[in-house]
Amino acid sequence: LAIVCIAPLLTIAATSFIISRNSARAMLREELDREVGAATNDFDNLVRDRQSELQQLAAGRPMAEFTRVPYPTQEPSQDFKDAVSRSVRTNDAFSNIAMFRADKQLMLMAEASSSGVMFRATGFTENDSEPDQKSWNAKSGETVCALAARPAVGRTLRCATPVANQTGDRFLLVGDINLSSLLMNVARERNGDPKPEMFVVLDRSGQIVYHTNDALNHQQVQNAFPEFAPVAAVMSAGQIGVQTYRATNGDEWMVSYKQLPYELSAAVMHNSSQALTGVRRSGWLIAGFAVLLGMGMATTLVLLYQRRLAKIERVTEGVNAIAKGDLERFIEARSRDDIRPLADGVNLMTEQLRRQLAREAETRQFQNFVRLSAMLTHDLKNVIGSLSLLVSNIEEHFDNPEFRADAMRALTETAEKMQALVERLSNPVTTLSGEFKQPEAVDLVPVIKRVLGAARQAQRDDIKVETVLPPSLIARVDPERMEKVIENLIINALEAMAGTGGTLLVQAGKNDADRVWFKVSDSGVGMSPRFIEEKLFHAFATTKKKGMGLGLYTCREVVQAHGGTIEVQSKQGAGTTFSIVLPSPSSSRNVSTAERKSSTPS
Repeated sequence: LAIVCIAPLLTIAATSFIISRNSARAMLREELDREVGAATNDFDNLVRDRQSELQQLAAGRPMAEFTRVPYPTQEPSQDFKDAVSRSVRTNDAFSNIAMFRADKQLMLMAEASSSGVMFRATGFTENDSEPDQKSWNAKSGETVCALAARPAVGRTLRCATPVANQTGDRFLLVGDINLSSLLMNVARERNGDPKPEMFVVLDRSGQIVYHTNDALNHQQVQNAFPEFAPVAAVMSAGQIGVQTYRATNGDEWMVSYKQLPYELSAAVMHNSSQALTGVRRSGWLIAGFAVLLGMGMATTLVLLYQRRLAKIERVTEGVNAIAKGDLERFIEARSRDDIRPLADGVNLMTEQLRRQLAREAETRQFQNFVRLSAMLTHDLKNVIGSLSLLVSNIEEHFDNPEFRADAMRALTETAEKMQALVERLSNPVTTLSGEFKQPEAVDLVPVIKRVLGAARQAQRDDIKVETVLPPSLIARVDPERMEKVIENLIINALEAMAGTGGTLLVQAGKNDADRVWFKVSDSGVGMSPRFIEEKLFHAFATTKKKGMGLGLYTCREVVQAHGGTIEVQSKQGAGTTFSIVLPSPSSSRNVSTAERKSSTPS
């Protein structure tokens, strides 16, 4: 009896603890997301400030006067030195600024030191401030930045902007931003106090560009911070997200990471074990209180209802049976029993639960029926539409024997499609399950031509069909599903040009990655950007007056189930192009059964 009393309270306590813990973790995650987002913005702003500062220096009067004198007689004026010195500092500004001639020869360098800014025109090393090759192709007013390594200070961000004087000579102004100093400012609060979280920035090689602990800077994560290595590998791969890792002392740390420009990744982390200490303490206190309260209740019940223990056990047995799923269990009690109200309440609750479950089952069946009806109605609409246009063309071209032969083939294919729809309707379980055949090697060119042949019989004379197809195009797909995708796209293209005429263009081939692709383009009315962003590929969203809004939704689900992508380019009044990219036949063999059984509509 004590267990019966304590268990619900412990369940409530455990549930409360889980909810509190999850809420605390969610709040911590949101806070970390905000922090890493703010750090990313701060980094972008600081870099833009430095780029703007470099451009202003390049366009300023002191620079114009300095570059007006022919080389090598240039001698920097005091105004020039003052202008450069304002940009060369030891904090988040430039650690040094260099001037290169058009022949890529270094002519002047200004470096920050403890005693001020030092200018030198000789004694350069081979790699002093050597800019990235792209910098020499930069346009006027443009600043190009890239990561660079300097043994003395580690990773720097080297920015370059062109300088042109009145004589047409071209120079390149190059500034190195000390990333450690810049990122230290990013990691501080507005009042200058360090944040309580750890802030880490990595490059693509896994080297620590910045760490809250200065001793770990400029080292490989694998050596200096091995417990963070799994998260660092994901960051170096260019991904974003939130993960946890276990420190050497056993504490769990939550990490939110995001990509920075210039192939850098930033992460903000917090000791989630310490953050949840108060939650765990509260959980133990609540659990202890639940145990004490339960034991007190059990003792009271034993003293008060010892003679009625058999009746309570009978009710308990019935409740346990109901809790285990026996909803047909009925708890009996005599009219004079004190437990009669309890039994009646449990019986009433059980009856209501049975009715609720029955209603939910009916609702699921109705939803499945509606989904099946919508899918079959969409496919049937396409078939009937093609058949209707074919019949209208028969009246005009019936005397053409070749047309009649093509029309008979189209009628045969239409009949087969309608028979397939009937078979799907007769087996709704398979239809609704979304399962389809094992992908096989299929030449898409005959499929495209077959669909175009059927569409050509139903098309209007004012619509021109063009194709750019290779001799063959092998892909591992479910042929029936992929034919439906092609058919939907071609029918949509023809309908988009109804009444106005135009050109239907179908192209196919392979890209550099050996991935199969095909495109369907029309010169129809196009779609608005808002429709593409908010409704395209969503079920029951359409621009047609009589459309179902399921064709493109089905296309996207089928293509994604094959591991491919579907994209659209459209402009109102200028037409639409749908592009399908499918994995190569070799990579398609690795698609798992679970992926092929995703929520693809039939």
